[in-house]
Amino acid sequence: SGGLVAEESRHINLSLSSLGSVIHALRHRANHLPYRACLLTRLLEPFFGSSSRVLLCVCISPESRFAQETLCSLNFADRASRAVLGADSASEVHRGQALSAV
Repeated sequence: SGGLVAEESRHINLSLSSLGSVIHALRHRANHLPYRACLLTRLLEPFFGSSSRVLLCVCISPESRFAQETLCSLNFADRASRAVLGADSASEVHRGQALSAV
């Protein structure tokens, strides 16, 4: 049982790491987006299109024993929130910058 839990945790961490790589590539407008790195990112690929919106729910804990995990989760959410999806989102960013300049 303990081996199965460890294996499942390893797969979850690899999937989240792959998702983080895709988000990083989106943030930096990379030419290549590593969707094929894992099943999670392959499944989510159509949802990172130009007319998509992404909502990320992050579970955190107020308990001090989970402080490191909570911090990692919040850092991941912060990086994810900076991703810009597709051309429509890019134009929204430019429009928002123009409005704030006025």
